[in-house]
Amino acid sequence: LFIGKNSRPFDQLSWNYKYKDLYGSSGIVQLNKIGESKRYLSYHTLGLEKGNLSLTIAEAILFTGIDRTIDWTLINPVLMWLPEMHNQNLSGNALIYIGLNYNYSNSVKFWMDALIDDYQLVIGSWGDRLEPNNYGITVGIEKKNWFFSGSKLIGEYTLITNQTYQTHTAEEIFMHRGYTIGHYLGNDFDLFSLTYQKSIYKKRFVPFISIGYLRDGANGLETPYSTPWMQEENLISGNYDEKRPTGPINYNLQIEVSSDFILKENSWINFGIIYDNLEETEDFSIIFRLHLEFNNHFTY
Repeated sequence: LFIGKNSRPFDQLSWNYKYKDLYGSSGIVQLNKIGESKRYLSYHTLGLEKGNLSLTIAEAILFTGIDRTIDWTLINPVLMWLPEMHNQNLSGNALIYIGLNYNYSNSVKFWMDALIDDYQLVIGSWGDRLEPNNYGITVGIEKKNWFFSGSKLIGEYTLITNQTYQTHTAEEIFMHRGYTIGHYLGNDFDLFSLTYQKSIYKKRFVPFISIGYLRDGANGLETPYSTPWMQEENLISGNYDEKRPTGPINYNLQIEVSSDFILKENSWINFGIIYDNLEETEDFSIIFRLHLEFNNHFTY
């Protein structure tokens, strides 16, 4: 939800830190220009790992401008940028993320992620009651050694509402080189996926089958940001109601049968086939994926 694995490579400066049960990271990314506007993404995270439970909170802000340089206020890792942005009248698109992982046992794990893009606070008669909240959620469960040793059963549900990651300023949308920075499907959808996999041959091969059911809304990151709640004809009894996902909805079933060949830790080759009935057309595809990761570790 926060920074997806399918986002494009970044030109960035980042650093990680850890002290006892606390951990975190900070970074500044130079994104691709849009027109004459330079674009930067700044993020920081703070986490706590205690026993079987880990909690992570994070914040990101995308700021742009013609000939704009890095704003030191918006890369200071000990500041909360969202209040600073509003108090100092700074422009930018900010996100807040919360992630929770709980290891129930050696074989069962639960997780939940929440992303808040735009939330309408209403206290009594104060606040905007019409504008919809923009957010994303993911909940999942993993069961190891189900039926067979070395196997995993993984179930996950994700919902991201319409116009999440977006703002009225096109340069501040969470995209980089034509791809979303967050979830690879963008926004205005919900997705349920179920995966079963088993490691074989000294854990070098990992064949799996994955089934995904997607409800894809009528909008997305390619849809211009709009404010339909401001138009009287869209209100019902003075209220604005937006479905999640928005209609008309396109229903998509996808089945993948493939296998990972592990080259070394965090590097693998994947190949297999995918069945897809997107937009009521059936299609079989052969897939090939390659993931290489190089790490150097220095201890001081």
